[in-house]
Amino acid sequence: MRWWRIDRSWRSTYAWLDHHQSRTLTATGSGSSGGPGPNDFEQAADFRPRTMPKTVNSAELSVAVAPLGPDATAIGAFVTVVPQPSRQAVEDVPLSVDTVTVITRRNTGGDGDGSVLGRKTLTGAAAARLVRDFDSLTVQPPGQVTPCPLALVTQTAIFRSGNRIWVATAGVCIGVQVTLNGHHLPTLDQSAAFGRDLRAAYGHRFPEPNLPQPMTNRTASPTAVRSSTTTSR
Repeated sequence: MRWWRIDRSWRSTYAWLDHHQSRTLTATGSGSSGGPGPNDFEQAADFRPRTMPKTVNSAELSVAVAPLGPDATAIGAFVTVVPQPSRQAVEDVPLSVDTVTVITRRNTGGDGDGSVLGRKTLTGAAAARLVRDFDSLTVQPPGQVTPCPLALVTQTAIFRSGNRIWVATAGVCIGVQVTLNGHHLPTLDQSAAFGRDLRAAYGHRFPEPNLPQPMTNRTASPTAVRSSTTTSR
């Protein structure tokens, strides 16, 4: 976090920042907060890098302005970086696996595993693609929270190699939950490729909400709680 002071109004300062953005960043939204006093507020814009190294899961820059008077403004820059946890080699499915079972279920939040909508065994190129895309998934960082609908469709891929069995269950709000011989492994982040493989195995369209974005906790200012809205630029 860094702070600066500039001798111009907060509106003029924010307008300048809004029109002088770095080409290496992408705007992701804006927000504001307010407090009890007339000057207890801030206006902020959020950005993320266009590209990130493999060691970084996510990164965000938030630039906020707040009035110090009619002709003075404070500028704050806040950076949040979430490192990418490593994935152990034992968690990968061998590329030699050429048969995968995919089970599609509809869960309504009650007890049990839900109703089975379909079960299919993949072989050949389809199985190889699913193994490859599963092994390409990355570990979900700890502390990530995503809201779940009351009813959702989950898809489970079962991989077997010798005496080892991987069970990977994916859904819109649970990431990819994995067990190896019944022992839980770190939850993985879903990918578009792995999701396409699973849906192709089911072969039908099923009702499923759009993938919600993870919610992360942010520390509010002492005088206010910020309200953020996503905008397109």
